[in-house]
Amino acid sequence: MVSKSFSNVGTENNVRVTFTLPAGVAAQSIFVVGDFNSWNPAALAMHRERGGQWVAVVDMPQGRAFQFRYLRDGEWMVDDQADAYAFASTGTRNGLVVTDPDFRI
Repeated sequence: MVSKSFSNVGTENNVRVTFTLPAGVAAQSIFVVGDFNSWNPAALAMHRERGGQWVAVVDMPQGRAFQFRYLRDGEWMVDDQADAYAFASTGTRNGLVVTDPDFRI
């Protein structure tokens, strides 16, 4: 699941994006990987909350759409509750997180 809060941080409008996976997702490690972090597989690690949910938080510029996937123990997975989806040139499906406050599905 992806949730967003809009705020003014620094000199530009930013969106605080929270990526959450349920406690039932079994893994040793999970990373959020996308074009917002140059597809770096180690740039944004998720951590377990007390309730067992996996969580990662990142600030992104407002008014854009970013592709992303999760890397769980070396295996790719797509967020079934992303804002939308896009297909990469490799034919794989990526989730989209849209940082436009007026975006509606």
